[in-house]
Amino acid sequence: MTESNSETRRNKATLPQLLVSVRSANEAAVALFGGCQILDVKDPSRGSLGRASGSVIEQVLQTGRAAGIPVSAALGEVTDYSILQNVENSNLSLPEAFAGLSFVKLGLSGLGQDGNWSARWQDTMSLLAGSIRSSDEKSSPDWVAVIYADWQAADAPEPDKIVDCVLSSSDSNSNCIAGVLIDTWSKKSGRLLDSLPVEKLRELAESVQQSGRFFAAAGRLTSTMLPALAIVRPDIVAVRSAVCRNEDRKSSVDADAVRMLRAEMDRTFAVGTVNAALPIGAFHD
Repeated sequence: MTESNSETRRNKATLPQLLVSVRSANEAAVALFGGCQILDVKDPSRGSLGRASGSVIEQVLQTGRAAGIPVSAALGEVTDYSILQNVENSNLSLPEAFAGLSFVKLGLSGLGQDGNWSARWQDTMSLLAGSIRSSDEKSSPDWVAVIYADWQAADAPEPDKIVDCVLSSSDSNSNCIAGVLIDTWSKKSGRLLDSLPVEKLRELAESVQQSGRFFAAAGRLTSTMLPALAIVRPDIVAVRSAVCRNEDRKSSVDADAVRMLRAEMDRTFAVGTVNAALPIGAFHD
């Protein structure tokens, strides 16, 4: 993590930032026009953390950097790389341009019954980080730990266990975990608040934020859920379906929808009892 990242981590913000997940550079431009503050790139047809093609990720990264905002990318699930790790001389390399990303993230679905899930997660992060680290190691992206609220359906580790793993990690290692994202694995069975109560979400958020990391909330969020999220006090509100046409995550991002959600977020969190800090150590150019 760079020195400038450490400075950013100490900054405070009164309102959560709006992250919009996009699937192309065109959608990224639309999301920026609508007022999003963080871009995330993924392929929604491939699941909650579906990895987009390298060319798409690079194009969105260029769009975000030109606008001066952070860009994150989903890299799929740890299990997507398990077979490759066991193949001698396997190539897990990713384009070096990915080093310009602010964050990268991996899901833990399918590892709920694996007593060695933490080590597998750390090993996969290390392999991928090594492949995308540029000649200037300070420009490497940081990691976001992903909790699935519907962890039973995802066969993922329990939320508390993931948080404990994150809190026991150190920024001094090669896998700097800058924050935690809570999301839903299934986009058909319900929304975030259907899987975990507000009180539990707030408990998780407090644990993460007290460690100096950021807490992001996602999972088919809508504007009607913002008052509840004001109690959770996330640092980032992450959406896709809410800002797509007809709230269909496989449709296109709509600038007016982004603009309206951003305005509603500002209103809701400004009048609430929010005191959210934005300890984002991964936001860098």
